[in-house]
Amino acid sequence: MRSPYLPLVTVKELTITCMEEGMDQVFVDAAYAMGSVEIHVKDIGVDFYTSNLHKWIFCLPFVAILYSWKSTVSSGLHHPMVSNEYGIRLTMASAWIGTRDYEGQPRRHSLTT
Repeated sequence: MRSPYLPLVTVKELTITCMEEGMDQVFVDAAYAMGSVEIHVKDIGVDFYTSNLHKWIFCLPFVAILYSWKSTVSSGLHHPMVSNEYGIRLTMASAWIGTRDYEGQPRRHSLTT
């Protein structure tokens, strides 16, 4: 819902305006966008883009995406749960969360017919 008195401006237009005004980086929190509108992150031109998939795609609450344009800044990103993968790649560090107990998982997912 938006005000009838305000113009509808796209994220791409806002990103262009931010860059023209000299902003170093643009971070978009598109919490409700995924699943409700078509998204072309590279076309928008933002540095960072995040969205939660549980809002409209009905995933678990912790399922989300984080897009980061490759730059000197994004190379310094790291997962908040520090593990032995720290400093390698964000995707590798995010693959295993060291505080989760995986011990019971093999029994839950039995492959018997």
